[in-house]
Amino acid sequence: MTFLRLIAKQLALLIALSMLAVAAPTIADAQLSLIGAATKSADKDATSMSQELAPLVDKAKKEGMSVVVISPATNAVVETAAPEMSMTEQGLMIRSKVKAIFANIPNIPTQFMATLRAASPDGSMNWLWYAIGIAVVGLVIGNTISWGVRKLIQPYFAYMYSENPESRAEKIGYLLFRAGMIAFNCAVMFVASMLLAVILDYGHEPSRSTIIVIVAAYVSYWIIRAVILFNIIAHDLPNHRMINLSDDRAKSLQYDMRNSMVAVIIAFAVCAWMDMLGLDREAHKMFLITAMLIAALIFGYQTIKHREDLRSVILGKGEVASKPFILRAIALVAPALAIVYLVASWFVSSFRLIMDLPSANLLVA
Repeated sequence: MTFLRLIAKQLALLIALSMLAVAAPTIADAQLSLIGAATKSADKDATSMSQELAPLVDKAKKEGMSVVVISPATNAVVETAAPEMSMTEQGLMIRSKVKAIFANIPNIPTQFMATLRAASPDGSMNWLWYAIGIAVVGLVIGNTISWGVRKLIQPYFAYMYSENPESRAEKIGYLLFRAGMIAFNCAVMFVASMLLAVILDYGHEPSRSTIIVIVAAYVSYWIIRAVILFNIIAHDLPNHRMINLSDDRAKSLQYDMRNSMVAVIIAFAVCAWMDMLGLDREAHKMFLITAMLIAALIFGYQTIKHREDLRSVILGKGEVASKPFILRAIALVAPALAIVYLVASWFVSSFRLIMDLPSANLLVA
């Protein structure tokens, strides 16, 4: 139950943050309306008080602060918003935030180890090895149970496989069925692994977080690799393959995408783990920016390497000259557009993280 409560807390936090981001403009409008009404009802005492505080207000405004004045007679709230910053001031603020993050880079190893030590109940690293051990054993048991379930039910559905499917509907039907069965096996693996963690749980929150991250990362890898890539690329089922790739090119693409996903999942899993353990905010930003950069570089490299495969998938089978002009144009520029998207998404996501802007979505991921 403790793990279920932990997962529920994480989901509740994400929902609350999402609702807060959506409701933020409405809350701000309501505050401005109240401020306007309160300003009109302020009496002479509030006016004289504001005049006495004018020097302090001016000083605070010059420093970029927001000022709230509460009238002692009416409890009316008058907020004086800081003036809009000029482009030069905004540029200086961006530069200072970027410098603060990069200046903190030499401290990240120390902060990383300090976070691990702070998570320890006795000052040692035994909790970490214990959590990793539980996660690994849980995954071994989960894989074993998943394999047993697959072997048990596979004969009952063998009739659904046809070595030479006659129609697209038959191909799609089998690929969807296979994806569903693999997803079911991944769910069995996850549940079995987490049950072992629940049984061996000793009430240490960082250990729980570590186990959850390891198990979730491993299961995510299998979902992306087996549920998605196996059935989109279908490197092992050439007669069921829906995209225009030869066997060798399909196997090469599947192999490269599998290795790429390992690196990307590990990068973001470390970010999630450090966030759960309470790593320093500036250090965590650097972790996220680096993880997104790794993802952008890896996917950018794979896009360039497999650009002809991407064009073949878009154009489909048949002579290129017989394809519509629009389709040929899309196939021609698709790799370049993908690179532009990766670069732009990394810059936008990094900027929003650096500036502490809401909805700093990981666009690259």
